[in-house]
Amino acid sequence: MPNKILIVDDEPNNLDVLRNCLRETGFKVLVAQSGEAALKRVERIKPDLILLDVMMPGMDGFETCRHLKKIEVSKDTPIIFVTAKTDSVDKVKGLELCAVDYISKPFQTTEVIARVNKHLTIHNLQKQLEAKNVQLQDHVYHLSSLATLGKAINETQNMAQMMDNAMQVTLSVFKCERAWLMYPGDPNASSWQVPIEITTPEYPGANILNIDIPMDSAVSEFIRNTLSATGPIAFGSKYEHKLPVIAEQFSVQSKLCLAIHPKIGKPWIFGLHQCSHARVWTENELRLFREFGQHICQSLGLFLSLNELQKAKEKADSANQAKSVFLSRMNHELRTPLNGILGYAQILRDDENLTAYQTEGLNIIYESGNHLLAIINDILDLAKVEAGKLELYLVPTNLPNLLNEVMNIVQIIGQPVRFVFNAPEDLPVIVEADAKYLRQILTNLLGNAIKFTKNGYVALRIKNKIVAKNLASIRFEVQDTGIGMTPEQTKIIFQPFEQVGDKKKHLEGTGLGLSITNSLVNLMGGELKVSSVFGKGSAFWFEITLPILEFSLLNKLVIKTDKLI
Repeated sequence: MPNKILIVDDEPNNLDVLRNCLRETGFKVLVAQSGEAALKRVERIKPDLILLDVMMPGMDGFETCRHLKKIEVSKDTPIIFVTAKTDSVDKVKGLELCAVDYISKPFQTTEVIARVNKHLTIHNLQKQLEAKNVQLQDHVYHLSSLATLGKAINETQNMAQMMDNAMQVTLSVFKCERAWLMYPGDPNASSWQVPIEITTPEYPGANILNIDIPMDSAVSEFIRNTLSATGPIAFGSKYEHKLPVIAEQFSVQSKLCLAIHPKIGKPWIFGLHQCSHARVWTENELRLFREFGQHICQSLGLFLSLNELQKAKEKADSANQAKSVFLSRMNHELRTPLNGILGYAQILRDDENLTAYQTEGLNIIYESGNHLLAIINDILDLAKVEAGKLELYLVPTNLPNLLNEVMNIVQIIGQPVRFVFNAPEDLPVIVEADAKYLRQILTNLLGNAIKFTKNGYVALRIKNKIVAKNLASIRFEVQDTGIGMTPEQTKIIFQPFEQVGDKKKHLEGTGLGLSITNSLVNLMGGELKVSSVFGKGSAFWFEITLPILEFSLLNKLVIKTDKLI
């Protein structure tokens, strides 16, 4: 579209010359032969530049310029004076009136065209710069507003306070009288409520907070449209009001609303009310409001998720507490009669007058009872592990004696394999340890090794390293030449109730032994590790650091280094 040039001159010859040269150059030319005519002309058509003669009857060029600069439509339009006056005082006067240039008569048309093009270019660049500055200011305001919202949301861990803070920031940023959140955004509900509302102190109208409003057809349609919209929906000023009754009841002149969809629960509706006057929402405001909604939605979803997790945790804690109470009671209810059965079975086994058939039956009762007692103990230990109630009781422990006790325990398994024991001569004798749990760890590892080894040997190897004057790092390793495991089996071997290897052996245990053993090693500050080759055997080892209370040579250790068990 060509630029529009207004020529203001009372001399027809000047008008003709300027009009012809400007039209030939491609401009659209407007003409006024007086200052008064020029003022009326700019009110109808806004020119892009004005060529203004100074010497005119009635309102001269200087007075016309003053009036043009007061009119909104022409206050920024560049004005070039065209005059026969050459006095510098007149030029200064014209420039003080915000004219951009001065062309002296008689003028050259080439000079006029050059100066017009120059000032049109400058004016266009200024408008572009102003537009960029406005965009930059909007962008800065946009970012600072989002930062303010983020700070308000993050400064509290309370959901109600977070939403209240978010509404306060929204009210301030958008300069409205009311910010609100409606829940649930359900067009099929019998009524709707606004559980969160913030208004300015100056707002004189009725509040909408927690008022039970019937869900009539207009409200239902509004909610349905809002939920299906891809962005904010604006009402007011040149927008049509969809809820006239509610708008009147709560003094709503203009409204902006947006559906937000947290991951948990039904949608919410986020809204603004302008109550003092009708308002046209700008594109920048719509974009910023959408981003506010996204931030509030994310925070709302996070709080709702945390709330669900808290409920799940409380439910799980309640279930764990019930389980702990149950297991505690079962500890007494199961062990008491079982100990009675085992005790009387042992007494009856000592009777020399029993027949072979009776002895065999009593042996079955006794072995079955012991097996059941071991299962009960494993389950109770696992319950303690899960509840985090396992604690170490560190006492002075004779390490050689403990190892002897372990060997006496594993001998009753009865598998005919060769046992190999290796230990360094400088193994500490008295250490500070939890003897019960250390004995249980070694017994479980050796018992498993013997159970799954038909041929070859089972080895217990011990290495120690003095890491300080009275502190030793001791490595315990149990190795066997049994059936071994696949790489997939070694990945799950420490999980509760997992059993690998010979399926016939599964009936002999719960699959809890290694899981409990692993937990006990961790409790002692070590890590139970395993390596295995399927069909060739396995090795389990761990390393723990123990305080040394008494140090002696290995001659106090009475275990034979190579024996059949």
